[in-house]
Parts: sequence; structure tokens; C-alpha cells
Amino acid sequence: MPPPPVLFPDRVIFSKHAVSRALDMNVDSLEIQSALFDPAIVHFSVKHSSWNFISGRVCCGVYVDSKGLATVLTVLWRNREDWKRDVELGGYKDREYRG
Repeated sequence: MPPPPVLFPDRVIFSKHAVSRALDMNVDSLEIQSALFDPAIVHFSVKHSSWNFISGRVCCGVYVDSKGLATVLTVLWRNREDWKRDVELGGYKDREYRG
């Protein structure tokens, strides 16, 4: 496994899905920036062939191409408690907590 990539602000783009998720979750941009540029944990997701950048309450799923361009694929809650609390608020239409 290669070492985790280091992300640079001018080399990061967001998918429409990631933007939608961040807005649904009402996550502050500073939380996302912290996860991406000062992560507490970075690990590779074999299942999704992408990197998980984790800090504070959030996890950002990120694909990094061979030229170092990073695409944030999704924004997720870091733990089950935050997922469960957020789903109980009713902001996810037909989604349910499956923890």
C-alpha cells in the first residue's frame, strides 16, 4: 500500500454528490478543510478504491489520480452516533439509519 497522499487546496475538486452531502449535513467548510488538509486519520478504502480523510466529525472519501488531482467523492459522518442523530432529524428523505 502506498503512503497516504498529501492534498493541496489548488489540486482538490468536489463532486456534485460531495457538495450535496455537505449541504445536507450542514457541515461547516472548516470541518471539511480540516479533514482534507490536516487529517487526524487517513486510510485507504479497498471497497471504494479511494482514501478516507478523517478529522473531527467528518470523513471525506477522496479519489486521487496519478497526477495528484484529488476529487472529493463524498462527505460522511465519522461515527454512528452522528449518523443516527442526523437521520432522526429527518433531513434525508427515504434514508434510514442501518447501524
